Amino acid sequence: MADDDPQDSRYAVGSGPINRRTAARRLQAAGVEPDGAGANEALQRRAQQLQARHRVGTPLAVQLQPVARAPMRKRVLALALGGSSALSASLFAQGPVSLGLALGMGALCLGAALWQWQRAQRSAGAVNLLPLVRAEVLEALDAQLERAAPDLPDAVLQALLPLKQGLARLLELAQDPQARASLAGEDAFYPGACAERYLPEALQTFLRLPTAQRALQGPGSPSQTLVAQLELMQQTLARLEAQLAAATAEALERQRRFLQAKART
Repeated sequence: MADDDPQDSRYAVGSGPINRRTAARRLQAAGVEPDGAGANEALQRRAQQLQARHRVGTPLAVQLQPVARAPMRKRVLALALGGSSALSASLFAQGPVSLGLALGMGALCLGAALWQWQRAQRSAGAVNLLPLVRAEVLEALDAQLERAAPDLPDAVLQALLPLKQGLARLLELAQDPQARASLAGEDAFYPGACAERYLPEALQTFLRLPTAQRALQGPGSPSQTLVAQLELMQQTLARLEAQLAAATAEALERQRRFLQAKART
């Protein structure tokens, strides 16, 4: 018989145990009898959890991790330096075209630096705005969704994903203080209430029902009632997201008009 060759295609390679003796020790360490019915059930349950977790999407706490941004002070200094350099270069410009370009570039950079500085002063002088949803609330919601996902019907999972995506987009837009200030009254409290109360309580109420009732389909069934609640939450979040997006677009347009006016002077 030929010597064992690890490169032979008949060999199976894996990171887990490849025989019953080592596999049994791992199952026993997890509190499951290797030859009992619980072993197969535990594996099936784990596979269902992984599949359901994938269907509810990336956790909100992961999606909304802080993004590194250039400090405002550095941007203002860079624009001011560029404007000063351009104005200095105008002293040595030869011809009206070069002189006009240098002066225009200098005025544009200094105007942008002034606008950025004024914006930073307004943000610093404004009342500090609390986040729409606290980080611990998002983490608790992610944990609840992960636990509940294997017991939720497909229709509920399909409604949950766009709801989470809409909430993530809304919270991303709300990181801009000027856009965030456009939400007032009930609108400012709704995202936090949705993540902390409305959505968790709706899921908890549904999961308290017997399994047979949760499996019912069709109009008037518990699953359809839950889907209708999720869709109402999503519609409200979509309205608030559009409001934040409009405020962000308005701020961008104000910046364009400001720079355009400075370029003409």
